[in-house]
Amino acid sequence: MKNFIKYFLMVFAGIIIGVLSTFILIFVIVLSFKEPVKAVNNNSYIVLDYPFELKEKPQTIMPGFFGLSGNNIQLLDMLRSIRHASTDDKIKGILINADLSHFQRTHIEELGKELEKFRDKGKKVYAWFSSGYNNNYLLGIYADEIYMPESSSALLTLQGYDITSPYMKKGLDKLGIDFNVIHTGNYKGTGENLVKNEISEESSEKYRSIYNSIFDKNMEEISRRRKIEKNVLISLISSGKTIMMTAKEAESSGFIDGFANFNELEERSKNKISIIDYAKTLQASPSANKIAVIYAEGTIYDTDGIDPFGNDIVSAESFISDIEKIKRDIDIKAVVIRINSPGGSSLASEMMLKEIIKLKKEKPVYISMGPTAASGGYYISSEGTEIFTSDTTITGSIGVVSILMNYESLAENLGIKFETVKKFKYDDIFSSYRKPTSDEIEIMRRTNRKVYDEFVAHVIKGRKIPENKIDGLAEGRLWTGSQAVKNRLADHIGGLYDAIEYASKQNHINDYQIVSYPVPESFISKIMNESPISNKNALIKELINGEKDTKIKQVLSLYNYSTENGKKPSMLMPDSIVP
Repeated sequence: MKNFIKYFLMVFAGIIIGVLSTFILIFVIVLSFKEPVKAVNNNSYIVLDYPFELKEKPQTIMPGFFGLSGNNIQLLDMLRSIRHASTDDKIKGILINADLSHFQRTHIEELGKELEKFRDKGKKVYAWFSSGYNNNYLLGIYADEIYMPESSSALLTLQGYDITSPYMKKGLDKLGIDFNVIHTGNYKGTGENLVKNEISEESSEKYRSIYNSIFDKNMEEISRRRKIEKNVLISLISSGKTIMMTAKEAESSGFIDGFANFNELEERSKNKISIIDYAKTLQASPSANKIAVIYAEGTIYDTDGIDPFGNDIVSAESFISDIEKIKRDIDIKAVVIRINSPGGSSLASEMMLKEIIKLKKEKPVYISMGPTAASGGYYISSEGTEIFTSDTTITGSIGVVSILMNYESLAENLGIKFETVKKFKYDDIFSSYRKPTSDEIEIMRRTNRKVYDEFVAHVIKGRKIPENKIDGLAEGRLWTGSQAVKNRLADHIGGLYDAIEYASKQNHINDYQIVSYPVPESFISKIMNESPISNKNALIKELINGEKDTKIKQVLSLYNYSTENGKKPSMLMPDSIVP
């Protein structure tokens, strides 16, 4: 009987394994089938809508099966699609569904330039939304005509700006949690909300400076494209008359051109193709010459890993590995580094910059700044051959901050006392169990100063700025892209495509293909690496990703970085203000 049970269990287990193996085999085979590319018919309109976060670096291609299809597209593919469509005889126009187009301000600038070139070819662009606000309206103004549904429920709201950050010292004091934040740079405000009850004058000043600059740019664009006097426009917004405007009010004030539902606009052409499907029809032309684009998108870390709060990361380890690959590829004639990063680890930033400097000795290197290239993001930009930035890029923040947390008071409130046995005075300098002494803070401050001086030295060398002028540009100050160009921190106003074309012209690369780094992992690898079994932070990521408040995400992410990036005060170069 025992043998029977034993053999039965073995056979049963074999059947289960066989079924699972068959299922996995079928799953892999299904994944191997490519979704057929949709045909582009004559007189087609491209529908520009993308309700997801528009990423810059290449993403894992999702398989097309069971009626599902890959729905991600990177910025460069979207730009290239509009550029190609401008000379495609089969494409008649573009329909923008702004309800499903949630792009950052800098990306709107880059898309807008391509839409302008599209219109210059005599093709039409129509925009539509039922719920309008600053960003999706700013995309709409690049259209020939803007429409809304003729309904009092369809609203357009245009505002100035507001920045809200939680200042938590009083609340942290009640919990018994204490932070020491060591700033090098008077305007380096990162982490001040952990040690202050209200915003500092320096932080308030720098935010007003960059957001006033962005607001002025927005007003100029709306005024010019909608033919509304700038002073009239500002008067309408400041008086609150642009808050929750109905479609009729928006039309009478000149913000839109008429009334229609989106399906009515679609009926102007029976042939439609989404921007994603159109991008799939474009095949890169093989060429012996290549221009490499390296994407540095996310928080800068020393090594590979996964941010437990679901943020993108830039790993110095992977970045340097990609540079080595580019060095070995003799077909790569120029390199564009696209940066969309608020910074992160100072050590990682230094390591990455050193490799960029080495790369420059072998191939020309150009920098393209995305929505954010601040702090560590500017650090790795500082010695590029030429720097391109959009008007509303957030950059600068040349400074360093260290954050050290302790919960001594919390432990005391709970009746917990930590006893430490140590050999020398400073052996527990980085302890979270007690407050640091004044001389310990001074040790950290001296180290921060050395890192800051190293940062400044790179800027002086790379940007050829006189040493006596650098303090007025550094000290943690933030700049918009247009301000950065005026201050010699950048060279040109332009987007990613502009930087690539500049690299081509400067180096006489007439025929080339674009190769992107990092190369995204396969779909199978991605689902294995991000499964709950392999990723202990998967649950935390899902919970935080569900959080809609970006400020809460920023605080949580900063807290995680400062406590998990080694048992030491992380010398950070972060700035997370993004328009």
